[in-house]
Amino acid sequence: MHRSQSVNLFAISALSLTAVLTFAGCGDDNNPASPGGGSAGTEIGTGGGVFAFAGGDVTLLVPADALAGTVTVRVTAAAGAPSDPGRVPGTCYTCEPETLSFLQPVTVVLAYDDAEVPDDVAESSLRVCRVAGGAWQEVGASSVDAAGNTVSAPIAAFGSFGLVGTVTSAGPIYDGNYTITDAASLAAFAGYVGITGNLEIASYAPDSLVVPALETIGGRLRLFGPAQAAHTLRTATLPALRSVGSLLQIENCDSLRTLSLPLCSAVGALDVQRNYALRNLAGLSALTALNPENLAFHGGMQFWLNDHLTSLDGLASLTGTARAVTIKENSSLSNLDGLGGIAYVDGSVEIAECHSLTTLDGLGLRTVGESCVVRSCNALVDLRGLNLLTSVGTYLQIEGCPLLEDLTGLGQIGVCGLLAVQFNNNLASLDGLGPLQQITGSSLILNHNGQLADISALQFLTHVHANLQIEYCPQLATLTGLEALTHVGGDLRLNTLHSLTDVDALSNLVHAWGHLRIQNCVRLESVQGLWGLQPNPATGYVCRSFYIVGNAQAGTPPSGLTDAKAEELLAMIGGAAMVEGEITIADN
Repeated sequence: MHRSQSVNLFAISALSLTAVLTFAGCGDDNNPASPGGGSAGTEIGTGGGVFAFAGGDVTLLVPADALAGTVTVRVTAAAGAPSDPGRVPGTCYTCEPETLSFLQPVTVVLAYDDAEVPDDVAESSLRVCRVAGGAWQEVGASSVDAAGNTVSAPIAAFGSFGLVGTVTSAGPIYDGNYTITDAASLAAFAGYVGITGNLEIASYAPDSLVVPALETIGGRLRLFGPAQAAHTLRTATLPALRSVGSLLQIENCDSLRTLSLPLCSAVGALDVQRNYALRNLAGLSALTALNPENLAFHGGMQFWLNDHLTSLDGLASLTGTARAVTIKENSSLSNLDGLGGIAYVDGSVEIAECHSLTTLDGLGLRTVGESCVVRSCNALVDLRGLNLLTSVGTYLQIEGCPLLEDLTGLGQIGVCGLLAVQFNNNLASLDGLGPLQQITGSSLILNHNGQLADISALQFLTHVHANLQIEYCPQLATLTGLEALTHVGGDLRLNTLHSLTDVDALSNLVHAWGHLRIQNCVRLESVQGLWGLQPNPATGYVCRSFYIVGNAQAGTPPSGLTDAKAEELLAMIGGAAMVEGEITIADN
């Protein structure tokens, strides 16, 4: 048997823990495992690395900073494994403690022997699976190296793992694409056990439809309703279907109430939109993994404009990584239970205009590679379902949620590309926000939050890569919370803050290299907190423009911020020569 464990490492965030992990080969397979580092085990530190166990049959790829402390890993024999006709003997391993989880994926690589693969199982169908409820459950997107006899997969948490493939039944395979539109086209397709292309089922097909023998779909499974057609399909059942290579799409099926795929464990992506009668996804309860074929631009989930969809509970077995998650305009959706197994999203998460959603409880997100948006959810009272979220790559946006009073639920956020909190009319404070130290890619935006009076939760913030924008927050009287801020790479904008009296909390700010704009802050008494601004070494200027305008209270003497005080600030930062562009001081 030839083995290969050449898998690229990738960086992940730290999980604070100190633990002892134990891997074990299946004793019932007569494959005793030997420790990778002797009886005392192998220590893994914060630097991570590639670690082989059981004579090379198990490899653990630990990215740098995956662990906050040293972990001791041991390999011993296990007692057994659940039976399954597709299981490969000699590939079962147990990882303890089983409750241990990671902030981003760790890769496990399992080797196998060609001779042990069951005759009716193709090597290409092998998947890394976990023991759950006494049965095997696929963990996520597995990658098969048939030449090296290994299968690898990212894992979010430890447990018992092994390799399980799909048993191929005898029967005809349909080559190409097929559409079921009526009883005759259904009957003509009934005997096929597989299809290489796409299977489409029209909503004007028979009202109760069963495709009895089909086990695999190479392409897409689409249930669709043409706009001008009568919708009669109420239930669709594919009792033997195990996998959909590409997309499972349920679209514009106004009459469909139930889709039952009791054995389907993997689909390339999931798209459920514009289905008026669909109330739940209970028929997808066997689904454990997205994108089993590792197709480009697959692995996402979308739920959009399903007026009577109340629950996503049917997806509770789904685990691992999704490419993107969109939950939008589902007016009856009351909770997000069922999505707790999705720990990592490579792309974006959007939860928007779901007006029955009172909480985000049910989510299990730990990292989001691109954007995470919670927008226009009128009944949402907190963000608790994001309590495991530690990092968002491009931007985190909380917008238009009128019942939010604070940011409870964001207590683990430490890394964020952009943070935008805006148009939340009842938001009084940023309490609940985690130890955010840097806005790494863009701006901090606090905008149109009518009741916002307390931003002290920003106390750990030291750097904002681009703009600091605090605008149209009329109750904000102080910038307390920004005392640690030293660097703003772009604009500093304070606009229409009618209660703000000073900027003293910015006294440690030395860099604000974009446009300096302070306007319509009618109670502002002083800008002395900005006297310490220093030039940008790359340009030689302190700022690109200097704009302090309209900070006088109408009908009152200019006893607060005056033009003279604004000019004093200009002098303290080096005068007009330190401003690259326009200087405007007026109406203060």
